[in-house]
Amino acid sequence: MNDSNWKKTTCMVPTLMTKWKCMLLGFPRSKESFEALSASTDEEALEAWQKEYDDAMEARQNYPKIMDTFNVQLRKGKDLTQLRLTGEESTKGLEKGIAGWLLTGLKIQEAQLKLTNDIRKADQNPSVAEDLKTLERRQRLEVSILTFQHRSEKFMGRLKDVPAMEDRDDGALWDSLDENPFQIHPEDAEYSEDAIPPERASLNLPLQIGFMAAIANGLQTLAAQELELHKGLMNDILHKLRMALGLKSYLYRKRVHPANSVRTMTRAQVEVHAADQTVLACTRLYSTNQRAIMRLGTTDEDLALYRPLDKKDLHVKTAIIEASTSGLRNVNLAWFWTVDVTGD
Repeated sequence: MNDSNWKKTTCMVPTLMTKWKCMLLGFPRSKESFEALSASTDEEALEAWQKEYDDAMEARQNYPKIMDTFNVQLRKGKDLTQLRLTGEESTKGLEKGIAGWLLTGLKIQEAQLKLTNDIRKADQNPSVAEDLKTLERRQRLEVSILTFQHRSEKFMGRLKDVPAMEDRDDGALWDSLDENPFQIHPEDAEYSEDAIPPERASLNLPLQIGFMAAIANGLQTLAAQELELHKGLMNDILHKLRMALGLKSYLYRKRVHPANSVRTMTRAQVEVHAADQTVLACTRLYSTNQRAIMRLGTTDEDLALYRPLDKKDLHVKTAIIEASTSGLRNVNLAWFWTVDVTGD
């Protein structure tokens, strides 16, 4: 025992020197990641957070309730954007109801994407009840689209020199988190070649005609408003994606790894599968909106902020890793963990 303690004492200085050298190598990368987090917010928010942290650390022993300040207080980016755009309708003399109409269009597109995905993933020989449920969803969606298209005449007017529409992405890339998930899906045989099912119908939005056509038809202000709503929606999606990935990592640590029976493992895997489905739904919707802002003439700064998602960015660490584990200094979070930190 004394010999062991003596070795620890004599080796302490060389060990600390080695760790110090490793720290010097990893510090620039850590600083870069921290600055990326700080750059996505503003100075006032950083100062407010620092003050809340100092107050909580000082008073937590006598007033534990103050630690609630670290709880998530989420404000929806899409709702805040709609509120701001609705206020601008009066201050800037814009047509009343544009923001609400645009948001309705985005919700319909989200419903189209979800219905397309559900149909694609359905069994090749669905039951009568499943067919009936799909038919009812299509009918409701078709009614919503017809109502929206009728209102669009008020805001879009009669268009001219509109280019051909691009093929809609059905989100098949994000049916799985695997690197090669592509499968051959059966064609939808319920509609003829001339008929377009509601989940594939195009809406009368600036997105569908493109930025240049919107300018040619005097709809640049409408296109700019739709762009802002897409960015607000993307902030919400990325937040939900981060929460889903965090939940998946937690489930592996607290449910899958400790499972000691077939029953507990099965339940754990069901929970993980549900978290995976949330991740896939977020990635499908985010990718659709990311392509939308590109068609709406967004800036290079926005394109640098809202990047395309890659499947390798969605992998989570499922093992409990100690802080002293070698090599962690070169591991950085995926880019979307530093987007809209203030909103989180």
